[in-house]
Parts: sequence; C-alpha cells; structure tokens
Amino acid sequence: KTLGRLIPGKVVACGKNANEDFAVIKLEDQDAAKIYPLTFTTKVARTDRVSAWGYPGLITAADPKLLKLLEGDTTAAPEIVYSEGVVSMIVDDNPQLIVHTAEISQGNSGGPTMDQNGRVVGINTLIMPDMESNRQANLCMGSRDVLSFLSRHKSGAVVEE
Repeated sequence: KTLGRLIPGKVVACGKNANEDFAVIKLEDQDAAKIYPLTFTTKVARTDRVSAWGYPGLITAADPKLLKLLEGDTTAAPEIVYSEGVVSMIVDDNPQLIVHTAEISQGNSGGPTMDQNGRVVGINTLIMPDMESNRQANLCMGSRDVLSFLSRHKSGAVVEE
C-alpha cells in the first residue's frame, strides 16, 4: 500500500510441516527498499496488550478495494483489519502458542500479532471455536519459532529485545 501498487516476489523458502506454516518471499523490485521490515521480539508475558493484523474474510469479502484487486487492478490495496486484546496464556511447547483476546478469524492466518511497541510477538495461526459458549480462542505462533525458521533461511529478520 505504501508504494501504491503490488510488488512482485519470489518464494525462496517454505516450511516443511504444520508447525512451520511460513514462507520467505524475496521482493523483486528496487522500490522494495522503501518498505520497512517488521521487528520481532520473543519477550511476551501474560496480560501484555497485543493487536492482531490481517485480512479476515468475514470483513474483507465486501471490501471494494479487495474486489478490484481480485479483478486485476494492481493499484488497489485493501485496508488491513486491526483488533486489540491481551495475552491470556502462553503454551511454552513446540511450537510455542500464545492465546490472546485480539479477535481473529479465517484470513488472519499469517498476519502479525504485535505488542504495544509495534514488535511482532507471533504470527496469527488458528482459532479454536467453542460451540457451546459461542466463543473462540485466538492463537498465534510465538516469535521464538518464527525467528528460528527465519534464521535457518537467512531472512535478515530484525529482532529487538
């Protein structure tokens, strides 16, 4: 959106299992240098304020800009959807999962969950619906595992502690 158009890219690395649902994409454009990379942090604790970012289909399906993009207008950029909440629980396993209250839905997967300083604490991964209470748990994979993947693929990720 910053450049006002799509930027071509090439997938240079993909995860090999369900715990690594990531890809590294190399942007193939000289203007890509004008885009600032996201900063990651592994420091996250219960009750930290977080925000989830992405393109949930529930909301973006009716976005006129997205519809234009899907019709081939490469200058159309849909608005990114933002929601906020707090970290409810951290499951420190393999992979590390962070349960939070920032609302996510289908389409948010792959988008960042960020702390109040704008650092990525995780990548939105899944929702777990509870049909009895009509509620859901929102989960992201912690930056620890994302950074491990990025390090193995020499992505040049920026880490701030």
